Amino acid sequence: MKCSKCKFDFCWVCLEQWKRHNSSTGGYFKCNRYEVLKKVEEQSAQLMSEAESKNKNMQELNRFVHYYTRFKNHENSYKLEEPLLKTAKDKMMKLAEAVTDSATAQAETKFVEDAVQQLLKARRVLKCSYVYGYYLDGPGYKKIVFEFMQTELEECTEILSQMVNRLYLRTPRRKIIEQAHIVQRKRLEFIMAISKGLVPPETPPAVRRGKKKRKFSGGGQEDEDLHRAIVASIQEVNPANPWIKDASGRHTNVNSLLEWPSPSDESEDSDTEQEKRALRENIG
Repeated sequence: MKCSKCKFDFCWVCLEQWKRHNSSTGGYFKCNRYEVLKKVEEQSAQLMSEAESKNKNMQELNRFVHYYTRFKNHENSYKLEEPLLKTAKDKMMKLAEAVTDSATAQAETKFVEDAVQQLLKARRVLKCSYVYGYYLDGPGYKKIVFEFMQTELEECTEILSQMVNRLYLRTPRRKIIEQAHIVQRKRLEFIMAISKGLVPPETPPAVRRGKKKRKFSGGGQEDEDLHRAIVASIQEVNPANPWIKDASGRHTNVNSLLEWPSPSDESEDSDTEQEKRALRENIG
């Protein structure tokens, strides 16, 4: 076919240029380029799907490598720091030599062993936390809270490791004890948060929806004064125009005070009827 305006020759089946057609495309009276293009599109869609699948698998592999690498790092750190329990005794003996009172020597030097124990406990928790984090469902509040607390525990654990993993202790005793307490607290908070689901439910329990029933308790001077003030206001208002203006300039329909919402149980219903009856008697 030929366009009457631009004189462009094209095939009415595939809408491609006519000069591309020959005997290989089915001749001049039978075009099979549409079928060829359709097959090409199907092949392109299949290749695109395979590429997306490979990309997804690669992302999953990278994610696995990320968690597995950190899992192995903490496992190796645990193996390197576990012998510190034995060397801690030697360090404690060297510190005990500087203490004149042998009775208090053990109490004064036991902080080294306690710090190493807290370090090893934190390493075990961190190692297992990466297994838990790998299977934790996608992004959300739980993931954010989990990674935040995990990072905090890692940072304070590394600080404690630098303090105790030395041939000679250079950090003051007080700082080592404080850092060990921080590691212990962060570890327990992390475990407690995981056991409780990390965060409260994102959708809180449904709150009972309904109007709050305004009710006079009948007890106390304040309720009695309020009751008398309302009754006096209603008596002064024209029933045809119950709107009044308070000192703040706000308008209020005082008759609406008699329109009590429907109660949810029989006991509240009886109390409301009594209050209505009392107000009507005072007005009348």
